[in-house]
Amino acid sequence: MRVGEMRTAVPVITQPMHRVREVFEAASAEEGAAREALLRRECDGDEALRAVVERMIAADAEPHVFLDRPLAAATQAFEGPVFEAGSLVGPYRIIRGIASGGMGAVYLAEVAEETSSTPIALKIVRGFSLEFSRRFRQERHILTRLQHPNIARLLDAGTTPENHPYFAMEFVEGAPLDIYCDQHGLSTRDRVRLFRQVCSAVHYLHQNLVVHRDLKPGNILVTPGGSVKLLDFGIAKLLTNSRTTDPSACALTPGNSTSGMTPLDTSTALMTPGYASPEQVRGLPTSTLTDVYGLGVLLYELLTGVRPFAAPRGELHEALRRICEDDPHPPSATAPAIDGELDNIVFKAIRKEPERRYASVEQFDEDLRRYLNGLPVLAQGDSPVYRARKFAGRHKAGIAATAAMVTLLTVGVLATTFEAKIAREERRLAEAHAQATESARALAENQRVRADAQSAEAQRERANAERRLAELQKVARGAVGIYASTAGAGKQDAAALIAETARDSLAILQSEGIRQPGTAELSDQLSNDARSYALALDPTWHVPAGWKAREYKEGEYQVGIDHKIAHQGKSSLFLRSRVAHPAGGVEVYQEFDAARYRGKRVRIAGYFRAARIDGQATLDLAAPGSADRTDVSGTPQWKRYQVVIDVPDDGEVIQLGVRLTGTGTLWVDDLVFERVPSMVPLTIRAHPENLNFTNLP
Repeated sequence: MRVGEMRTAVPVITQPMHRVREVFEAASAEEGAAREALLRRECDGDEALRAVVERMIAADAEPHVFLDRPLAAATQAFEGPVFEAGSLVGPYRIIRGIASGGMGAVYLAEVAEETSSTPIALKIVRGFSLEFSRRFRQERHILTRLQHPNIARLLDAGTTPENHPYFAMEFVEGAPLDIYCDQHGLSTRDRVRLFRQVCSAVHYLHQNLVVHRDLKPGNILVTPGGSVKLLDFGIAKLLTNSRTTDPSACALTPGNSTSGMTPLDTSTALMTPGYASPEQVRGLPTSTLTDVYGLGVLLYELLTGVRPFAAPRGELHEALRRICEDDPHPPSATAPAIDGELDNIVFKAIRKEPERRYASVEQFDEDLRRYLNGLPVLAQGDSPVYRARKFAGRHKAGIAATAAMVTLLTVGVLATTFEAKIAREERRLAEAHAQATESARALAENQRVRADAQSAEAQRERANAERRLAELQKVARGAVGIYASTAGAGKQDAAALIAETARDSLAILQSEGIRQPGTAELSDQLSNDARSYALALDPTWHVPAGWKAREYKEGEYQVGIDHKIAHQGKSSLFLRSRVAHPAGGVEVYQEFDAARYRGKRVRIAGYFRAARIDGQATLDLAAPGSADRTDVSGTPQWKRYQVVIDVPDDGEVIQLGVRLTGTGTLWVDDLVFERVPSMVPLTIRAHPENLNFTNLP
């Protein structure tokens, strides 16, 4: 019986398919009377169910010219012409073979008429048919209009004398994605960074209405320089042509992560079982969410070395069942170096229901960026404990500085207590000496006078020491009370109050003539710190932890956190004028050590929104000898801006910040500081371009 005939003759059944499968598998294991008894018992009078199972048993017993052969032998039916080194295909000369699969073969070639030409990859389609020809034209149409640094470019196309289609592509010298990661021993975070290049390429495809549908390590090469190249759009599907899908046209493409895939049919819905989505397995329509799923499976394999739904002994039907029904083990269960946050990101991408996955590849990639930068991710949730833990991770320096101040005051109290003890002992000795001098006044009047002077000096030192002890004890108690009563970002304000209190205490001691070595320097430092935090002490100002703020003329501006207007998340930073005609400006900034970025290209980027600005708002990035700024004042809706500079080899400090002059309000959110490749252009060009206006955009 043919497959098409069985489909039309099968009665309509009401039983779920997993029940049909269970009865079929149980009956297939029995024969004769035992099978008859089992069918009678399991079908329980349901004639439609029994008819379907009996037809499945009959079809299973029939020989199949294709499926009964080993896979390696079955693929031979698709063999086509083989080209030796030196053979000519169109204008190209074959150098050697690169790879071979059921769809065709790939050769390293060169332009025959050129003595020295750039190597190309020549793909020749084998097993020529109308369907192959259609897929060839589709692949050519797709590739000719795609221009992206992470996608291999199509250079030329044609047909051989035997009417086998071929096309010439950019030759990519590299290794499959998973092999590259293993050969270079990449860490988990480095693998995620490399994987984001794949996301960039797939996002570009979706912007051009193309769904790849066959994302796997063998279709993704990594060059020796670490650049990803996405290959093989043979089964890509244009969104404009994806309104209908025939579930019966679902064929499978077996293979592994390092070799070309072999199609078992020439239907339009090819797929690779290890990387196929549930909707592909079920023959349902595909979309960009199919590629989100494929990227999730690919990331799972990169992190763990195994596929999430791999079946024991490579059983195809079991692998397809797991894809549609089972949940995989968390990546962290296979690789302990992976944390639960990355588990959640992968699981959100490979949800079985497309609507529960990331809404786009761009959103998936953004979550990975936030993960790498220590920011809360969409896949994690917004519990207070989770956000507090992420805040502490981003502001270790501020918390450590506050703890250091408390430690400094504690040491000061202990040191002063020790000095007071010494002063009391000196007074006791001086009084004893004075008594001895008094008893021998007639013999040593000079000694008595000297003893009186020493006693008076000791008394003064004791009084000074006791006053110093009392003052520092007061400072310590106040510091501990402030620190204990604050939490989170409030620790920064606590540090400011501690600095100001300690400064005032030192001023009192100095006014009494007490000036120990180092006291002047500490006093100056505390005065500077107090001035730096003066704005934060203004109840109308809320400067985020880790940032500094200053205005050039007091009372003209306000800085704070806006919980209603935000680009992503729950809050944004705002800078706002408070007077009609401000004479100065306001700045929120950070300074940090440039050591790790010397000789590198760096970028500060973020989202900005402005309202009624009459003046200028800028995003600034500077290092000694290299600085730039971008005007961000003309954006009533959220818009992304960036500044890119090169950090000098001898740079000491990098400063980044946001500045506002004139009137209006500026909101800032999702700032990111990162190193970027040298291919990213500087925001200030090194030299003029296109002065004769000949180059088109």
